[in-house]
Amino acid sequence: MGLARRQFKGVVARTTVEQAIRETYADAARFANEIANVSAEPLFAGYSGASALKKSNLIRVQSDDPYFTGADGVQGELRNINNLSRETNDDKYNIQVVGSENKYKLTLVRTDDLYHFDHFLAWHECQSAYENHVKQDKKLGTYLEAELLHNFPAEARAVEYERILCAKGAAYKPLHPRVVMLLEDVAAIRQFFMLAMMGKVFEGGRPR
Repeated sequence: MGLARRQFKGVVARTTVEQAIRETYADAARFANEIANVSAEPLFAGYSGASALKKSNLIRVQSDDPYFTGADGVQGELRNINNLSRETNDDKYNIQVVGSENKYKLTLVRTDDLYHFDHFLAWHECQSAYENHVKQDKKLGTYLEAELLHNFPAEARAVEYERILCAKGAAYKPLHPRVVMLLEDVAAIRQFFMLAMMGKVFEGGRPR
């Protein structure tokens, strides 16, 4: 943007980034258009088309001036450029001017939040490697026992059931986390299924 190319020698102590921006861009809309074109997308190794459930675009600057904040300031202009309401923050795309401790620096922060776990390529790579441990032949001793890769008893017990399913010819698929959670108490879950087979368990707590 050219703000740091000018000579500030001797005036850095009194020229803040707020003042430099106001002098260079008299109109907040012009400055908003300038930074809107700055590419600062987060790095993401995942499937094409995968998108975060929430994004944030934070402009860090030490200023309470309406030039930066409010519906008619830089904040409102950036929201308008992205087809969002100038006045209210959007739940899925947060564009906001926030404070900064350094009055000589402006920082643009872009974040993506709440990607689904299976949108990451690393998840599938790790799952493929983990599958080899689950399906390993103990006689060959090629891989570690998958139970040793877990911290919690319920997770180690889940491996036993996953291995049984694979031995029966089923394609490997990790148990759902909610199912794994129930394996904290194997006796209780066995009792539950026994009662269900006897017709003693009803949805909503009462027979229909």
